[in-house]
Amino acid sequence: MPSTEEAAPNEAAPSVGSPEAQPAQPPSVKNKGAEQPADTDAEPIDLAKVRTTFDTFVALFEQFGGVVARNGEDCETMGNELEAFAAANGTQFKAAGEVLREVPKGTLETLQGNYGARLTAAQKLFEPLSKCGADAKVQAALKQLM
Repeated sequence: MPSTEEAAPNEAAPSVGSPEAQPAQPPSVKNKGAEQPADTDAEPIDLAKVRTTFDTFVALFEQFGGVVARNGEDCETMGNELEAFAAANGTQFKAAGEVLREVPKGTLETLQGNYGARLTAAQKLFEPLSKCGADAKVQAALKQLM
């Protein structure tokens, strides 16, 4: 029986027989790689495909960030360019994200480590988004990409 010290922060340990003490439900497909043990019946991961997909995702993420950075505080132009980017790349961006969500956590962390500098630099490109994030065109384009 877990002690109170083992419980999550700000939560008391569940008492035996309480709903909180019931066994955890299996993880959803969204976090399949993060929490689920290896499935021996699952298809093996095609690492070459995963690497290619991750490379594509990072390149698109950099381009996406470039659109945001290039337009700085001009929200109307940013919205127009993001709409064009989403129209041209949205399907590929979403597809890459879907493939990567199925990759086991350890493999994904290794890939992220290999691309760390590029991802960090790309993330900095998104800083102007805080000013234009409420713009209707910007929001519509973001929805197309997510």
